[in-house]
Amino acid sequence: MSVAGHIAPIAHARHIMDIDWMRREELAESVPPYFAKYIGEEAMRALVEQRTARYRVEFSVQQEQDGDFVEIGFGSSGSWETIDDASHIVDSLLANREWETADDTAEERHG
Repeated sequence: MSVAGHIAPIAHARHIMDIDWMRREELAESVPPYFAKYIGEEAMRALVEQRTARYRVEFSVQQEQDGDFVEIGFGSSGSWETIDDASHIVDSLLANREWETADDTAEERHG
């Protein structure tokens, strides 16, 4: 049954839409509670999925040599739930000179 425009019989439309308190004009423009619930649940599911996004920050350490910058190391924060967490890890890695190098020797890794 389409519940739009001039609804007849109104009692049947109210019953199938589970809305017994509206006038005919309101009922024709309304969203049934069960559908509103579905929309709300889907919106919440989408928001939860957005909150579970993961972040990773990759970086390159470069040093000036003979007027040009040359990469001397690189690294990654790994996967984190917030950009702040990923950034904190990168800050710690850089402060402690813990990055990888192309040949990844222990001497170069710890600068």
